[in-house]
Amino acid sequence: AIRISDSIVKYSNSQLLMFNAREVIVKDTGIARSFELMGDYYRGSGDYLLSIESFLKALRFYDQTSNLKAKADCNSGLGNVLLIQKYYDEALRFFSQASQLNQSLGEWKSLAENQKDIAWIYFYKEQIDKADDYAAKALNLSSSLNDSLLIAQSLQIQGDILLHQNKNEKARECHQKAMHILHKISYKGPALIVSYLSLGQLYSIEKQYSKALASYEKAVLLSDKYNQSSQKAIALLGLSEVMEALGQHQSAFTYFIAYSEIEDSIAIAESRRVATEIEILYENEKQLAHIDILKSEKLIEQAEMDRQEIFLQSLIIFFVLLLLIVIILFFNNRQKYSTNHLLLKKNLEIFDQKKELEEKNKVLREQKEEIHTQNSALEELNKELERYNQELEMLSLVARETDNAVIIADKDGNYEWVNEGFVKLFGYGFDELISRGRNLYKASSVNNIRRSFQCA
Repeated sequence: AIRISDSIVKYSNSQLLMFNAREVIVKDTGIARSFELMGDYYRGSGDYLLSIESFLKALRFYDQTSNLKAKADCNSGLGNVLLIQKYYDEALRFFSQASQLNQSLGEWKSLAENQKDIAWIYFYKEQIDKADDYAAKALNLSSSLNDSLLIAQSLQIQGDILLHQNKNEKARECHQKAMHILHKISYKGPALIVSYLSLGQLYSIEKQYSKALASYEKAVLLSDKYNQSSQKAIALLGLSEVMEALGQHQSAFTYFIAYSEIEDSIAIAESRRVATEIEILYENEKQLAHIDILKSEKLIEQAEMDRQEIFLQSLIIFFVLLLLIVIILFFNNRQKYSTNHLLLKKNLEIFDQKKELEEKNKVLREQKEEIHTQNSALEELNKELERYNQELEMLSLVARETDNAVIIADKDGNYEWVNEGFVKLFGYGFDELISRGRNLYKASSVNNIRRSFQCA
């Protein structure tokens, strides 16, 4: 059985076991991170099936959180394991999901890494145009970020694409430039192996066997250093082919035996690992099922609490609405009563005003009748005055036309008018008469003339 003694795995397992029914909902991110760490560990130790299972479990929990960056990283990690295992279509799906998330988050370095890995997938699937397109994207983005390691890795994939297209000179240029960058940044890692293997293949094609041997030998050394058994097997097979080309059959056979032993050991280790992983997978599935049960119980409990809360809120809302209806009805009735009272008051005022108008109309009718009576009396007076005026006019006409002297005076004897007959008779007019004396009573010699006037 595989011994999982790494501190990371111990930490992850302890994290998984610590969650209880009340914590499992709120610690989805912690569980996901634990599975992700286990996936990284298994990938580093070569336990790829367990690594895939751990990453998938991590994604199940990340899907229930809002941590998109962690979800993108987990997709990338799973894509890497699937790429190593040559599950190209599945790897492409998870890398595509990771690149979409990284682009939306503005994680440009992670996006460049995704584009580089997608380029390798299309290269292995021999879809060279798509591989070249993604390699160019990765190189442009890593150049804008000034990330030397990513630039070198993008150049490596472009070099292999060019080698596949038989553009050997450009392929050599890319790999040499990549190695120059890696040496310049003092890079210590397995990325150099890719360029040494590609250069070894390129030199073999060009029959530059000494350079091919040097490249393959450096690839073997680096593979031993970084425990890259599959790449060491490729380098040993390349050395065997070069020795065969040089006619050194014994050396070629020795390298081929070493290559076969590695391939056999990889196959045996893989078989043992699969058996162990199935056993561990069963235990993990049991543990995960227990977590799911706890989570289901928590969800049921939460659903019941939500139902009770909804019922309580509905009850409160019902009573609030009922209270509002009662208040509205009360104010409506009160408003209605006030309105009716106001209407009654207005009606009484209108009745009083109507009664007052009737009284005024009665007075007006009486006044109208009185005016009518007065008008009738005035009409009679006017008629009488008209007859009197007619008589005066006739008398005036007689007085003017007669040859007799006529004097008109008021009741106090003051002269008011004389006719032409007076002027002819006495020889002077009204003005001279006034100058001689204005009063008839004083000028007359008749003693009882005043009484005669007053009687007239």
